[in-house]
Amino acid sequence: MRSALLLLSLAACSATFSCTLFKVTGDGRTIVGNNEDAWSIDAQIRFENGNEGEFGAVYFGHFNGHQFSSMADQGGMNTAGLMYDGLMVEPKQVPPAAGKPSTDYEHLMHLVMRTCADVEQAKRLIATYNLSWLYHSMIVLVDSSGAFLVVESDSLYIVNDPSYAVGNFRPSACADLDAVPIARYQKGRALLTSGGDGSLAYCTTVIDSMRACRDFLGNGTLYTDILELDKGIIHLYFYHDFTHQRTFNLKAELAKGDHAFEMASLFPPNAEYGKLLAYKTPFHNHGIFYTLMALAGLMVLTGLWSAFQFLRAAFRRTRGSFGAKNLWRPFAMALSSAIAVFLIAVLLINESVYYFGLGDAMDAIHPALKFLPLVFLTLIGTLLIFPLKGANGLRALRSGDRIVSAYAVLGVALVAAFGYWGLLVP
Repeated sequence: MRSALLLLSLAACSATFSCTLFKVTGDGRTIVGNNEDAWSIDAQIRFENGNEGEFGAVYFGHFNGHQFSSMADQGGMNTAGLMYDGLMVEPKQVPPAAGKPSTDYEHLMHLVMRTCADVEQAKRLIATYNLSWLYHSMIVLVDSSGAFLVVESDSLYIVNDPSYAVGNFRPSACADLDAVPIARYQKGRALLTSGGDGSLAYCTTVIDSMRACRDFLGNGTLYTDILELDKGIIHLYFYHDFTHQRTFNLKAELAKGDHAFEMASLFPPNAEYGKLLAYKTPFHNHGIFYTLMALAGLMVLTGLWSAFQFLRAAFRRTRGSFGAKNLWRPFAMALSSAIAVFLIAVLLINESVYYFGLGDAMDAIHPALKFLPLVFLTLIGTLLIFPLKGANGLRALRSGDRIVSAYAVLGVALVAAFGYWGLLVP
């Protein structure tokens, strides 16, 4: 079970996202476009002044309602024209750098935004820290000159191409960018290669081609920011809708003092975003999270009770006891309880299953595991169909009638939840 949960945790980190970012430099200007793909419902844009001698910055952040989540800045731009963002990539474990202090993403990038004017300064600062924690992600930074810094767990390097794009892969491990199997990344690259005038309209076309909008709930790109680094201008778009735009001047916003906006409040109602809000999961709703946690606890208790009843009945069968004929019900309860606890762990760890099905998590362990909800439904069905008190009057287990009935009700509720999330049938 422990190894299975470890695999599930890794799958949760590699949820099926495809964040994309590009920059284009020409005529002394650099513009960066970024798509942030997430299922969060609380995105914000935040303006923060620096202390004396430091740069002010704008930050883009979001989080979901999961109990262990909090608002986190995903990217930003400072008044010197230096921007950053983080992207998930394939995992690569590296040993910690000896003698270098450890930090975390937000602390490091806030320090960079406050103190660094370009990627050369950022590179020198970042290189003083242990970066082994970037085993499943990378950081990209672009300055107003067009220099592009890629920060991976074991390397930092600068690209000076007139145009450049990245996605959820390690550029250092990719000898041929044409071979990257991300369709919309390649679509955006093709537009960049064909050339353009570097206008906002052109950059919007490029980043629009790289957005995500999936069939289920229209989920995909949560927000898009296009940054004019030389002018400190931010163009913001919400939930892959490029017909509505909000533009901010960084210095003008900082002059108003530190403040933040909920992104959804800046734009007209978005039908697809409305569907995401209406779709209830434990990652968006604390009540569902705690309910599933409580249900898992009850399943553990009833599983232990039914396992004891099964072993007691099995022992009596070996002694020839009349009341030991019905072994199926306690066995079904014990087995279904174990399945329920495992599935609830999946539901609480891996957000992608609510949008892509259980196969997105289970295939990494064994493809057959995505059929567990159907197995659970079958076991609960047997508890409902075959009464505990049969013609033979199983006295030894009569005291457990109420427990079995209550367990069956909980099982039906969990089956209903699987049905709501589309997880009963793979």
